[in-house]
Amino acid sequence: MFMIYCGIRYFLFGFLKGRFRQYFAKKRFLYAFLLVVSLFCVVLSYAHCLLCILVIGIYSVFRVSSKRSRIEIYLDVLQAIRKGVHKPTRIMYRTNLSWKPLMQVLDAMIEQQLIAPENEGTHVTYKITEKGMNVLNYFSEAMELIEIK
Repeated sequence: MFMIYCGIRYFLFGFLKGRFRQYFAKKRFLYAFLLVVSLFCVVLSYAHCLLCILVIGIYSVFRVSSKRSRIEIYLDVLQAIRKGVHKPTRIMYRTNLSWKPLMQVLDAMIEQQLIAPENEGTHVTYKITEKGMNVLNYFSEAMELIEIK
């Protein structure tokens, strides 16, 4: 949008300063009209810039942190496994994690006995344990009690 305003403005100012200026000097109304339109485009382009800066500023002030906590990541992984996603790459896609952090989380969850790895040939799949189900149920009940706004 800004580029359109700037393009119109530069075209009109260039047009008015060029060889057609003498022609428009005789037609004062048309010259004045084009001058007003070009000034309107200048004002509109600057207003558009200020509006964009204002919107970006407001967004950055009121933006909620997009980083998930460690517990939220653990719960996302547990929920994905409970819903039937057992392969690590599918867990990675479902929980929106990259490979290295996912493997760290899975290793930590195995150490805490929240999930259990199962070897199926050359592939490893993960199953949720009883302790993992208890943790998931506990935090699900806690989230129902707390109303987050």
